[in-house]
Amino acid sequence: MGSWVATFGIVAALFLVSANAQLSATFYDNSCPNALSIIKSEIKKVVGNESRMGASFLRLRFHDCFVEGCDGSVLLDGSSGEKTAGPNLHSARGFNTIDAIKRNLEVACTGVVSCADILAVAAHDSIVQLGGPTWTVPLGRRDSKTSNQNGANNNIPSPTSSLRNLTARFRAQGLSSKDLVALSGAHTIGQVRCTLIRSRIYNDTDIDPAYAVE
Repeated sequence: MGSWVATFGIVAALFLVSANAQLSATFYDNSCPNALSIIKSEIKKVVGNESRMGASFLRLRFHDCFVEGCDGSVLLDGSSGEKTAGPNLHSARGFNTIDAIKRNLEVACTGVVSCADILAVAAHDSIVQLGGPTWTVPLGRRDSKTSNQNGANNNIPSPTSSLRNLTARFRAQGLSSKDLVALSGAHTIGQVRCTLIRSRIYNDTDIDPAYAVE
């Protein structure tokens, strides 16, 4: 449960990055009353088939919010966009699912639900489906029409970032050291490439040798 509480903390904090007085949990109640159920249905199917997709949606949400706010800009195509930035290229997943949800929503209520909100709800529903807590998701975000590759390269922390660098990047987003630890803990629902951490495990003289073997 501790890891889920940590994950919840960071997701809630990321919501606040772009929160403003116009956001409301009931934003689509009249304009697209089935929006949340449409999103939930697709996420349930995808995460049910592959549980680590839940981590992928959470990661997309995190990477979106760290570049000029939670505006869906990470979803935009283009060779100079965030999709092709170093932190996302060949590693970000879940785009096809978000696209499929958007198509279904366009059939139900054309031009109403933003991709930024789809991503926010997808991250929430993934966590809930994997056994985590639920929380109120504020809605009403507007989609960005531009995507900032340089912003992604400069703002999203690298797996090799120092603690000082990580702390500074989180602080720039209005997030605390506690949020930093929580997001790191969210890796418990996904996977990490061994090449990114191998040298820090087996060449670290401070780590318990028995733990390193495990």
